[in-house]
Amino acid sequence: MCWQMIAMAASAGSTMVQMNAQKKAGEAQKKASDREARQIKIDRDMGKVQAMQRQTARVQEYLSAEKSNMAVFSASGVDVDSASQVAFAEANAITVGEDVAAVALQADYQSRSRNVQSGLATERGKNALSASYANMVGTATTGIYNLATIAT
Repeated sequence: MCWQMIAMAASAGSTMVQMNAQKKAGEAQKKASDREARQIKIDRDMGKVQAMQRQTARVQEYLSAEKSNMAVFSASGVDVDSASQVAFAEANAITVGEDVAAVALQADYQSRSRNVQSGLATERGKNALSASYANMVGTATTGIYNLATIAT
C-alpha cells in the first residue's frame, strides 16, 4: 500500500512537471515567433525608408546631371531651348520617372512579402502554443491512466 502511494505521488508529480515543461516550451516558441514577427515588421519599415532614400538620390542625381548638361551645352553655344535639347531633357526625365517607379514597385513588393512573413511567424507562434496545450492534455490523460493503473 505504501509503495502504491509513493508510485502515485511520483506519477502525479512527473505528470505535472511534464505538463509545465510543455506549457513553457509553447510559450517560449510563441514569444520567439512574436519577436521574429516584430523584427520582420521593422525590416519592412526600414525597406520603405531605404526605398524613399533611393528614390530621392535618383532624383537628385538627375537634377545634378541636368544642371551639368545645361551648363556644358550653354558653354559650348548649343541652344538649350532647341527642340532636340528639349526632347533630350524630356527623355531623361521619363527615364528618371521610370527608375523611381521601379524602386517604388520593388519596395511595395518587398513590403507585402514581409507582411506575409510576419503573419506567418505570428501564426507559427500561436500554433506552437496550441500544440503545447494539446500535448498537456495528452500528458494529463496519460498521467490519469497511470494513476488508475497504479491504484488497481
